[in-house]
Amino acid sequence: MPPSAKITNPAYLLPTPTFTPARIYGFISMDNPYRVLVDIHKPYPKDKILGMVAFNQVLGTIIQKDGRFVGLLYGDKQMSYSVVAKSGQKVYYGFVRNENFKTYVDFLPSYATLKVGDPVFTSGLDHIFSPNIYVGTVASIENRYLYKKALLNIKRPQNMPFEAIVVAVP
Repeated sequence: MPPSAKITNPAYLLPTPTFTPARIYGFISMDNPYRVLVDIHKPYPKDKILGMVAFNQVLGTIIQKDGRFVGLLYGDKQMSYSVVAKSGQKVYYGFVRNENFKTYVDFLPSYATLKVGDPVFTSGLDHIFSPNIYVGTVASIENRYLYKKALLNIKRPQNMPFEAIVVAVP
C-alpha cells in the first residue's frame, strides 16, 4: 500500500485496541445496581477509562477508584462514551449518557434523519472503545433547539454476567 493511502484510510488513524478477559465479582454496594467490581489482572494508568463488553455488545465503562476497578453500567450517571447512530448510508455522532436511569444518545446533529430502530455502535473516537461495537437501537427521538436526543433500546443481559472483556484503546 502506498504511503499516501495510509493518510486517507481512517483505519490507520485509530490505534489498535487490546482485549483482556475480566471477572465481575460483585456490586460496589447493595443499594446501587449500576456499579460493579471488576477483577482485571493487568495494570492500567489510573486516569484511563476502559470499555467493558459482554455478549457482543457494550456493557459499560470501567474506571479506577480507591485502587479498584469499578464497572459503570447503563443507568450510572457517570458513564459516557462516544457513539455513531447509523441510518441507511448516513452516520451521526453523539454521546451515550444516562439520565434518570434511562440511556440516551445525546448531542446528535439537528439535521439527523434518524428513525426508531436505527442501530447505534461505538465510534472509537474517544479512545474508550474500538469502533463498531454494538450498543443498541434508537427507541425514540426528541428534537431539542440545536440538537437531537435519542432514547436507546438496550438489550440487557437476563442475568448479571460474571465475565466481560475489557477494551483498552491507547
